[in-house]
Amino acid sequence: MIGPAVLGWWFVQADRWQMSWRLGFFAGAGVMGVLLVWALFMRSESMGGEGSQSGVGTAAASVMKDVLGSPVIYVASLLGFFHGLAQAGMLSFVGQLYQTKHYIDPARAALFLSVNAGGVLGGRLLFSALTSRWKIPELVVITLCAAGETAAFLATIGSPSYLLGILMFTLSGVLVSTIGPSLSSYLGGRFVGRTATAFALFAGLSNVGAAGGVLFCGGYRQSSRGG
Repeated sequence: MIGPAVLGWWFVQADRWQMSWRLGFFAGAGVMGVLLVWALFMRSESMGGEGSQSGVGTAAASVMKDVLGSPVIYVASLLGFFHGLAQAGMLSFVGQLYQTKHYIDPARAALFLSVNAGGVLGGRLLFSALTSRWKIPELVVITLCAAGETAAFLATIGSPSYLLGILMFTLSGVLVSTIGPSLSSYLGGRFVGRTATAFALFAGLSNVGAAGGVLFCGGYRQSSRGG
């Protein structure tokens, strides 16, 4: 919660100080890089249960190497990358699109983006109830919901009216809500005893997509203005 708030503050100040808003992303990446290097040299006995799995005194790097040796982490991270790229990219792109296409003001654009977050909350509640009643493989959930999410995103972009666009964007939030938890469940079931390392690597690799979606849309908008 603090990170996005700081980035929001920076976006406002960057224009005022005539600096690039992208510097906020590079600063955040720099902090993550320092933490990553620090984590590489931690000893696994300070990491709770994972130390007993790999032997006392074993460097955390060996656990990381073991996780990185499995194709599962790359499948999950690739899915997470495209999930973040699509979700964050759409949030950035659609707000700009509707201000241009339907001439809405910033307040209505903010409402438009908020309904997507409401759809995510509703989707988490709905699918939690469904998957607690029926056992459905995680990759099946991800595949079906990603296909539905893509269709809802396309319907949002092509919507002839603001109200229909809100409905489609809410639906996209409902469908996109399942992908993150399903990926976490998929990883947790395949890296028993190494979940802390697996989740950390997954978050780092997949969040590149979330940052890339916003960066791409922002850069596209600036280049369009320049043209």
